Amino acid sequence: MLHQGCTPDIVTYNSLINGLCKMGWMRAALNLLEKLHAEGLAPDMATYNTLISWHCKANMLDDASMLLNRAVNNGIMPNSLTWDILVNNFIREQTLLIQEHQRQSEAAAIPKT
Repeated sequence: MLHQGCTPDIVTYNSLINGLCKMGWMRAALNLLEKLHAEGLAPDMATYNTLISWHCKANMLDDASMLLNRAVNNGIMPNSLTWDILVNNFIREQTLLIQEHQRQSEAAAIPKT
């Protein structure tokens, strides 16, 4: 693309970031986010939503929160999709924790013979 004189835009980078995340290469996706800044391109909320969503899917909720904070600190305001991603994934995580606690409680309550 660069060899043909075409400069990648934010849509191109967002597609690449999504593909890297889909492969499970979160670190490479974050490195590409850094490259955006180095090349003078500003990530948009779609960039952050993609990263937040994939970090949530990978059960990396602390990293997802960090990405949200980073977006806000860079003047990018979350949209309804951002909140939907975060709320659904944090609720899912809490549900899993509650279910695990219930299983442990039930296992402890079963008398050993």
